[in-house]
Amino acid sequence: MNFISTPEEIHLLESLILLTYRIKGPLAYFINSTLPRMIQAKKTVVFFYLFLVILFFQGRCLATDAGNKHKNIILILADDMGYHMSCEGTSGIKTPNIDGLAKHGTLFPHAFSVCSSCSPSRSSILTGMYPHANGHWRNTFGPKLSDPDEDFARHSTKSDVVGVYDWVQTLPEIMNRAGYYTAIMAKFHLSFPYKYPFSGRYSTKTNQEAYYQDVTQIIQDAGNQPFFIQANISPPHRPFKKQAQLYKGDWPDQGELEVFPYLPDIKEVREDLLYYYVSVMLTDQLTGRILDALKDAGKEEETLIIFTSDHGPAFHRSKATAYYAGSHVPLVIAGPNLQKEKTKDELVSLIDLLPTMFEYAGIPVPEQVQGRSLMPLIKEGEKQWEDRKFIFTTHNSHGPVYPEFYPSRAIFDGKYYLIKNLKPSKSYLLPADLYQGGQPWGNLTYPAIVSRKNEFPEYYQAIVALERNRPPFELYDMACDPGQMHNVYGEPGYDQIQRILEEELNRWQQETGDTILNEMIKSFKR
Repeated sequence: MNFISTPEEIHLLESLILLTYRIKGPLAYFINSTLPRMIQAKKTVVFFYLFLVILFFQGRCLATDAGNKHKNIILILADDMGYHMSCEGTSGIKTPNIDGLAKHGTLFPHAFSVCSSCSPSRSSILTGMYPHANGHWRNTFGPKLSDPDEDFARHSTKSDVVGVYDWVQTLPEIMNRAGYYTAIMAKFHLSFPYKYPFSGRYSTKTNQEAYYQDVTQIIQDAGNQPFFIQANISPPHRPFKKQAQLYKGDWPDQGELEVFPYLPDIKEVREDLLYYYVSVMLTDQLTGRILDALKDAGKEEETLIIFTSDHGPAFHRSKATAYYAGSHVPLVIAGPNLQKEKTKDELVSLIDLLPTMFEYAGIPVPEQVQGRSLMPLIKEGEKQWEDRKFIFTTHNSHGPVYPEFYPSRAIFDGKYYLIKNLKPSKSYLLPADLYQGGQPWGNLTYPAIVSRKNEFPEYYQAIVALERNRPPFELYDMACDPGQMHNVYGEPGYDQIQRILEEELNRWQQETGDTILNEMIKSFKR
């Protein structure tokens, strides 16, 4: 910036930058996105720009843009919850609040996370991008919401070495500029911390009144600004039993519960599933208190409400894999002027949520976004929607250690599910909550199958294949094999669909920049 040389000019430029941070609404989005480029221009242009900013600031753009005033958004994000709701026939459980939300909105039975690990899934939601494209490709550590501001700064000592690229625009960055009050509850688990500058951080505890009080407080803190709330809910993350004990109500009968198709129907598994399903019902109760707070604050009718989960439940062949159970998640969207009591069978992805929210709020969608707005599917008097023929999901590494690294890519056309294992000869160390029977995770399923491997060889071999014996490709016919227990890749009659899915998967990898495998490998300390 050698064109700005005198102390007076530098002071004036600093004033311009500080002033732009005080402006709200669409003008703020324009200013903050163009200012870096303007600084590279001649100084006369910059100072003329300053004049325009002051003009708008004094007379036209104080506080929040009126068009956004009643366009609030709340994203209710469960932790490790699969597609299990009473409204969809999951036997033995009751989820009245999620069911009620579906009755007042649109249910998506075929919604998928782009990654079955927490951090990359959440970063993908908040960028509208796949993990390999935004740079946040594995689970990461970071500060707690209760930590001081310096732990969320660029040079935080609690930051991981992996996170979204600096050029990627995140939801809180964009919505802050658009005049929103952005809040996050209960859990952070994002990287890099400075890339997620939420206006308010709330360390919500897992009880009903805490959720009610914190949502109420957020609405008050927002004042006259529209708000975005990421209402993270910690259940049904393991340990299931500890979570389940917080549920207020009658527990289901174990004999009525639905056993996952990739698990044997034995006592230990049913007990583990009982705790999981009760944790799901706790998630529903917490969701109910969030909705109560919105209603009591008079915001229910002016808020877009989304309920979903970051990925599937903490069982092997689900979480931290590219299998169907790990990526299939609940998704319900309700709000003003949106359709009610609708079910949409289209294939949708959680990277579709950011463009959906931005279209609702009237915020321009960045070019980086790889998802599609779902508004044509949920608006009253719906627009034309071009059907998506394929959905894609990924897995790279659940943790920062090389043994947990097992990169896979998957494509699903609604019937056939193809998995491409990028390093098939590598062994895979499961995350601790998928196999440890003791404290803190209390996994009853994995140890039971291993100890009774002679009784249930098929289920035991599924574990063995997961950990150290996967082929380069796996293909499953989901209509007759929902548990993905029988790999039909290479069998007679599947040549054509194999070729189609492989070609489409390769094309998608090229289009989305899935070319950083070596970069991932080099990041591990071995």
